[in-house]
Amino acid sequence: MGETVSRKGTTLLNLGARREQNGRAFEASVFAMQGASSAIGGSLLALIKVFENIFSTNVINSIFTLGQVSIPQLSLLLLAILVALSFANGIFIVIAYGKTFYSSLYFVGYF
Repeated sequence: MGETVSRKGTTLLNLGARREQNGRAFEASVFAMQGASSAIGGSLLALIKVFENIFSTNVINSIFTLGQVSIPQLSLLLLAILVALSFANGIFIVIAYGKTFYSSLYFVGYF
């Protein structure tokens, strides 16, 4: 009887350890993806600003006609996307760990 209970207890402990390990791996991959998303968003914003400066000159503007791009509006949209992504990633990490929803605020603040 004791041996059976011991095996079941060991199995439950292994499941908890495996869940914690999977949570850490998922957390690391989400952190990497969040950083990559921020870097890509910043580089796209800088690239659009460079193109806006290039195409605003009179010589190029007479050859190519492009629509106006509002850089402040685009940066606000990008910021809103990154904030929404931070909230979603924080919630997904908490789901991976199997913790309460309120602990997701830690990860959201970290992002």
